Amino acid sequence: MQLSRPESRRVVSLGVREPGDWRTRLRRLVRPRSPDLDAIEQGMRAALAARFATPAIDADTHDALAVHVDRLFRFDENLSLDAETIATVNQVMAVDGVFATRLIVHKGPELLEACGAGGFAVETRLLLGRASETASILSNTDCLPAGFDAYGRWNAFALALYLIAALFVAWPLIRGWGQIVVKIELPERTSGFFSIHITRRSDQVKREIVGERSEKARSGRFDFLRRFQRHMAGSETVFRLIPARKAPYTVTVSGPLKDARGEEIIGHFLEEQRVTVRRRRASTLTFDFRPKEVAVEVSVRENGQPCDSARVGLQGDPSSVRYARDGVAYLYLGLGSYTILVGSTHSAAQFDVEISSLDSAIPLVVEMTRGDGIVFSDCPAAVEPYLQSDLASAAQALAEAGHDRAAHLLRADLYRQLGKGAEAARELEAAGEIGGAALELAAESDFEGSAALYQEAGELDQAAVAFREAGDFQKAAECFEKVYDYGNALECWREAGDSEREMMMLERLGEFMAAAEIARELGDHDQVIQYLQHIEPRHAEYSDACRIIAELASERGDHDIAVTKFEEALSATGIENASIETLESYARVLESAGRRQEALSAYEAIRRQDIARSDVATRIEVLKRELSESEGRTQAVAGDTGPVESRYELIEEIGRGGMGVVYKARDKRLGRVIALKRLPDNLRDHPAAVQLFEREARAAAALNHVNIVTIFDAGEENGHYFITMELLEGRALNTILESRGRVGVRDTMRLGVQICAGLHYAHERRIVHRDIKTANLFFTKEQVVKIMDFGIAKSLEEVRRSTTVVGGTPYYMAPEQAAGESVDHRTDLYALGVTLFQLCTGHLPFEDGDVSYRHRHEAPPDPRELNVNVPAELAREILALMEKAPDDRPADAAAVGARLGELLAQTG
Repeated sequence: MQLSRPESRRVVSLGVREPGDWRTRLRRLVRPRSPDLDAIEQGMRAALAARFATPAIDADTHDALAVHVDRLFRFDENLSLDAETIATVNQVMAVDGVFATRLIVHKGPELLEACGAGGFAVETRLLLGRASETASILSNTDCLPAGFDAYGRWNAFALALYLIAALFVAWPLIRGWGQIVVKIELPERTSGFFSIHITRRSDQVKREIVGERSEKARSGRFDFLRRFQRHMAGSETVFRLIPARKAPYTVTVSGPLKDARGEEIIGHFLEEQRVTVRRRRASTLTFDFRPKEVAVEVSVRENGQPCDSARVGLQGDPSSVRYARDGVAYLYLGLGSYTILVGSTHSAAQFDVEISSLDSAIPLVVEMTRGDGIVFSDCPAAVEPYLQSDLASAAQALAEAGHDRAAHLLRADLYRQLGKGAEAARELEAAGEIGGAALELAAESDFEGSAALYQEAGELDQAAVAFREAGDFQKAAECFEKVYDYGNALECWREAGDSEREMMMLERLGEFMAAAEIARELGDHDQVIQYLQHIEPRHAEYSDACRIIAELASERGDHDIAVTKFEEALSATGIENASIETLESYARVLESAGRRQEALSAYEAIRRQDIARSDVATRIEVLKRELSESEGRTQAVAGDTGPVESRYELIEEIGRGGMGVVYKARDKRLGRVIALKRLPDNLRDHPAAVQLFEREARAAAALNHVNIVTIFDAGEENGHYFITMELLEGRALNTILESRGRVGVRDTMRLGVQICAGLHYAHERRIVHRDIKTANLFFTKEQVVKIMDFGIAKSLEEVRRSTTVVGGTPYYMAPEQAAGESVDHRTDLYALGVTLFQLCTGHLPFEDGDVSYRHRHEAPPDPRELNVNVPAELAREILALMEKAPDDRPADAAAVGARLGELLAQTG
């Protein structure tokens, strides 16, 4: 600053000040860097000291002039130009003039250009004169271009303020947001008009809704919470961008619930739940406004009239007891199981209620004079303690009144609730509830006592289970047997180590192979053979059964029977699939039977499978030599006489059975194709077999009927016994069933009529077939039924009986035939009934277990249970044929055929 009056040498600087308006103060607070007034003042004093004398002013003087100095710094007011004030200040300070400097906040364009953006502008006044008359003012405005670099300082307050502001802005980003999903579940056929509010304090919305705050306060609060509320909310509402926080929010749902059909308001709901919102996670709340309870309407009556004195309650909850008004009381219960107690003046009843739905009220009508649920009657003293669930006092009152059984039952109930099963069982047993007492003992793991009570009560199935749990397998098995549970009986006998009873159970279950194995372990070979004979050719174990029979027969020296059974075993599996061990056994038996040529073939089959068997090669050489020697001897004895030329040329084998091999052959003499059945080689040296074969062949040849296979010839040729018969084209009924499952009802009756015609013809000639079954009934291409194998079953049985082998087809056997008793034509009628049953249902009446036993002792099922299309008349006819006693069956086959013909005509 250049002074206009250089002669003024004594001056004082009053300092540097900013404007005192609020905008300047605010700016100074918020600017990160502000002008350093002390630094500017020091610069000013240094400049003055270089040009003027600047005496020091003591603090007391400065304080005394504080008011006058303040006036001089009011640059924008006339008061700062007051001459009296200027003279006073100069006089007191004993100076020629004073400097007052003000920082310019708002710089004009010229100053802004001169000072730059970072510089400061100051206005300085020199106030001269010690007398008001000589007072003068010099003023100048200048820049401090160094700006903040020389005259600025950091504003700690502003920095702290900005830091706080930055934290305030950044904190939501650090904290993050989450979601709140509100689900509302309503009863069916209703609609709601609900509002949802999210607040930080519990009960805040609830208090506002119920009116604890003024309307103005409520309006202001909800304006503030507008982002955290929804009106007319649906079944699911999502609130997004809810600040995450550790403290939970309170979610309030309120509003009316209406009937969707009638628009009637059902009720108003107001419910709160608390939820914590986590960053980037959705928190789900479910408000379930569906009913939590349902009304159980208990109507109590005596002799059909409302019982006004009745009381109703819940077992175990004395506080629930209430009086029935006009005979009706209501209990409000949630889902679950409950026991409702009902008492009148002198009677009590108990009912179990299962509540699985809350849709509608549950009615319960109780008749106290009769009906189910009555616990006791005619004992007023016991009613009150019973309703209060004081069973001990109620039982005591009943006992004193002579109602002993009811008292025992109440005590049993009390002990059961206390977990004293043994005491409860004693009370139940005293009350005559044997089954219940047994159940309680079983629950207490007293299986032996439980089994004894079950046995006493006649509940043998439960007794068996209890005996098994107790470890008494013998008694358990005996009980299982009495209720025909042979499977469990088998397991128990096995646990008991009783092999004979185990074998018996296996027999009854139809597990003949397993039964035979046990019999073989016990050394009872006759029983082994008997069991194995029950195994049908269609069974998977048939081949093994035949092999075992063959081995046992060979051990006894019955080599012919052994050969036959080996052949059956090989026929079932195919010789190419037979094991080497089986073929070896077969070959040895053939040797023992003197059939060296066949033995040689068997050994050669083994040799083809295992060429390394030197022992087999040795046997082959030995047999070839023996056959060669035998042939030489035969030719020597016979001379030049050769075998007789056969009349029949064998074309191919078409069947094989125990009593013969069937071939398709050509009668050279008559020039026709026939079926030729030849007696197996193993039986042709058996006198009884040959005699029976010839006798039965003659008997069958005497039968000449359209429904019986026609026999052409029988005899012996080159050591082979044979029967020739007509060659049939078509299929056996068993193969038809295998492909179709069953035949129609009308077809069953048509087939039955033809079978009856053939049987009646045979029966009139005193011939009983004894093995009627679908496998022995042939249906030709001309749709004619042919009965096959007349008399063969009988012949086979007689031959086998001589070697302890039992024959027959157990699935079709009449009871008297299965028992080995005398048979007649009615035996064939029983088998006919089984056959008709199988034809129309696709199943045999007895297919598992001990079939022979079941035929003798069990009633067959009704065919309509397996095929609803079977007429009742046909079902009755089939069941009549299968009566156990022969006298209860139809008189003859002709009557059966006539009846089937009538039914066929009726079904038109």
